Amino acid sequence: MTESLADLLKKLRFVGQPVETLYLNETRVHENFIGQLGAIESFTRSVTKEGSAEAPVIRIGAGLSSATDVTWTLSDPLSQERYSKPHVIEKKKSAQAASNASS
Repeated sequence: MTESLADLLKKLRFVGQPVETLYLNETRVHENFIGQLGAIESFTRSVTKEGSAEAPVIRIGAGLSSATDVTWTLSDPLSQERYSKPHVIEKKKSAQAASNASS
């Protein structure tokens, strides 16, 4: 059976639904961030790789090292929110584990 053009177009209609939005109260996020983690402006993580090789018979040695630094700035409210949520969740989990252990 073939469908009429009108029936086919009815299937393609847009159905209005609520749109997911992000509401970010910048002042509240910043105050919550400082309350939970302190006034962190930025932090840096460093990774160093080192390797060496020696030949004891001939007394030849070689070494190689490399270092990489990554700096995160946390002055943006969105980055503060993204960083503080896992920290708060982890803090709650450790507090629950401590209360369960003492019970």
